[in-house]
Amino acid sequence: MAIELNITNSAPVFKKKNVAKSSSNSEDFSFKFEKKPTIKATAVVRRRVIPKSKIAQYATSKKPSEPVKLANVNNDDLNLFLNVTSEPVPLQEKKVKLTNRDRMKKKWEEKAQNGPPKPKDRPLTQKEITDGIKEFTAKSKPKVQEKRKHKPANLFIGTEKTEIVGQRFVRPIQEKVFTGAAIDSLDLHPHCVKNLSDLLSIKELTTVQQKAIPKALEGHDILVRSQTGSGKTLAYALPIVQKLQEIRPKLTRDIGIVALVIVPTRELALQTYELFVKLLKPFTWVVPGIITGGEKRKAEKNRLRKGINILIGTPGRLVDHLLHTEMFKLHKLQFLALDEADRLLDMGYERDVRQVVEAIQEHKTKENEEGPIQRLLLSATLTPGVQRLAGLALKDPLFIDNSEEEPQFGPSINDDYDKAIDQAMDQGNLVIPENLKLVYTLVPPKLRLVSLAGVLATEIGKKKMRALVFMSTIEMVNFHHDLMNEALTQKILDEEDEEEESDDESEEPLLKGVRFFKLHGSMTQTERSGVFKAFKESKCGVLLTTDVTGRGIDFPELDLVIQYSPPQKIADFVHRVGRTARAGKSGKAILFLGPSETPFVRKLEDKRIRITQETMESYLNPIKENDGEAHTVQEACSNLQYSFEQLMDDDRELMNKGKKAYVSWLKFYSTFPKDLKPIFNIKAAHMGHYAKSFALKDQPGNFVAKHSEPKALPPTNRLTYTERDPEKLKQQKHEKKRRLTTMVAPGGSRMPKSMSKKPLSLTTSEFDSGLPPLKKKRKN
Repeated sequence: MAIELNITNSAPVFKKKNVAKSSSNSEDFSFKFEKKPTIKATAVVRRRVIPKSKIAQYATSKKPSEPVKLANVNNDDLNLFLNVTSEPVPLQEKKVKLTNRDRMKKKWEEKAQNGPPKPKDRPLTQKEITDGIKEFTAKSKPKVQEKRKHKPANLFIGTEKTEIVGQRFVRPIQEKVFTGAAIDSLDLHPHCVKNLSDLLSIKELTTVQQKAIPKALEGHDILVRSQTGSGKTLAYALPIVQKLQEIRPKLTRDIGIVALVIVPTRELALQTYELFVKLLKPFTWVVPGIITGGEKRKAEKNRLRKGINILIGTPGRLVDHLLHTEMFKLHKLQFLALDEADRLLDMGYERDVRQVVEAIQEHKTKENEEGPIQRLLLSATLTPGVQRLAGLALKDPLFIDNSEEEPQFGPSINDDYDKAIDQAMDQGNLVIPENLKLVYTLVPPKLRLVSLAGVLATEIGKKKMRALVFMSTIEMVNFHHDLMNEALTQKILDEEDEEEESDDESEEPLLKGVRFFKLHGSMTQTERSGVFKAFKESKCGVLLTTDVTGRGIDFPELDLVIQYSPPQKIADFVHRVGRTARAGKSGKAILFLGPSETPFVRKLEDKRIRITQETMESYLNPIKENDGEAHTVQEACSNLQYSFEQLMDDDRELMNKGKKAYVSWLKFYSTFPKDLKPIFNIKAAHMGHYAKSFALKDQPGNFVAKHSEPKALPPTNRLTYTERDPEKLKQQKHEKKRRLTTMVAPGGSRMPKSMSKKPLSLTTSEFDSGLPPLKKKRKN
């Protein structure tokens, strides 16, 4: 080991924070030991003050590496000058943390310096540094950003309290669905019975079928009231098929329409058409057809021209062809069925149905056909409108009621029939399937969106089933479909996106494997048919829809119905929940209500509908389980709401859809009927909290006026009711005449009508200056 003695007259350099304050000039020294391989160790110690006179004696001009002779030095001083160096010992400074921008700037400067030499060896300009940083940022892969920049606010602060309302004793009306009687107990063709067993797996009759089919086979006009999902469609379809296949000689296409079935919606028409196709498989000479609109009239005309024996259609399109299609003849008609009669009236089709009934009689009189027409009318509820429609379409009908508390059927005498109808309407009770579990949950407005996600995660996410979610408006369906697809389901990425985001540590989506669909009346017929079939075939999906699917639609093995928006009629409530628990199967229906809307439960109980309450908290646990950062359910819900709002901030189009959906909800909520308006009161609703349920952070007053502009009028058509109205036609003709007569020629004179239709290039000279013509002076 070698020890070197180096004398210095300067002290080591220290940082200011390490320098001790002293009035005297204190100096320090250090020492080091060297050994091969070289090991350096530096230590700094303090010593007492040395007089300047002694320091001057030992300060020589020798190099620091040369040893110093210790002549004339006392022993006491040796301890003070051991291993003193002639140069200050550099101390390691504390590293300064650089920002990402400074780090990239430094890296780019080093990269530029190591590259080709700059002209005149000048330093980089600020623009070159900025461009380099941008290029480096574009090429480098950004690190995973934090999921939340700020801690989300607690969503539960300021919400209304939900209480346990309690349940009154209600004895619901019971309807026995199945009777235990076999299909072959009816007087049906054996091929028809076998076909029902093979294609539809139907071997047992329901109660309404056992009551209605024999009376229909006898030729009676009947009015059937039965709960949803009890098999009413088959109750009129089987008698029609049985009677048509018995006609000899056999029916042909040339005969034309023999049976007409009128339904309110296109989806129900398509479903009924598919049922007739299956029933007619053994009887191929009977041809079914469908006319629903949504496609070119030319294609429907071709079908009518080829010949249809059983026609299923919606009222508006049928009236259209009655007025404008010569091949549409009803003089051979023998059967007229009106399915979902109450819905026909609710949708304003009473005028259309009346026109079809009158046209049937006109066609028969014109062609001298006097054959009888059997009329069948079916409905899940009895209303004054249904009674009025029955009086219009039926003659000496039988009233068949499927409930246990009503007579099986009334006699064909009008007085007794009217009495039976009046008695059923006075009671006004509604029937719910026995295997249907009805549930309602009280949800504060701010928590509606999060609670809907929680319900779907609880009921569908783990059990892998299908659900139907009813919303009030088309805009709400479109918005929630896009929002939940983006925020709650697994995204399907392109190959480039997968490469970019493969290293991201993202959470598993709340509804992984769930597929969202939407269905409403503003979609094209092709889209509606595609969605209808795709949802039927899906195993785990959610269909967001309006009341367009609330009547008569049969989704096989549908497990859950959610009424996110409350119905405006109690009858609509019955029809909505009737999409599940059909034909004796079990199902569940959940109704969302606000804390101030609980009186609606008593309205249902007054109609003998039993419904139980479930707490909102029972549906929120899956949200916490899916959130790895949250410690409580409230924190998890707040995080989910925050993610919804962040998604809205990043997507301007989705933001506009949310605002339009909110405005459409306002209009819906303010149009409840008189008996329900005190319960669903728009004046008592908290507008800001409801805006939160649409993931909107802006105050409603900032955007409601902008999105409340009236919608543009739909394109007029010469086949619509508006243009068939004489007053409207006269007004349009006058408006067209006014536009033509006010057109002015380039020279300033009024153009004649014959010239107004010609292009301007044909009436203007290429040498025309465009100036008004000079007035000619009159000759005296």
